[in-house]
Amino acid sequence: MKIGHCPGTPLVFYINGSGGFLDRMKGTGVDVIGQDWTVDMADGKKHLGNGISIQGSVEPACLFSPFPALTDEIKRFVMRSKTWD
Repeated sequence: MKIGHCPGTPLVFYINGSGGFLDRMKGTGVDVIGQDWTVDMADGKKHLGNGISIQGSVEPACLFSPFPALTDEIKRFVMRSKTWD
């Protein structure tokens, strides 16, 4: 997809297992970089810096956990996302 092809629509770049490629992904000109569950949100933001949005997810296996454990993991994930300066 060419950047600018869909004006007004944010372009998200996601690569599964992308932890080692975050710095290279930042230079692509996309609006959002998607991190897989293996990348800690706070660590990813340190690599990417400001000026680009990121998205992430919890480990997929958590979806099979009892509801209280899943809720705890989601809360942990959100709190790690809030640690950015």
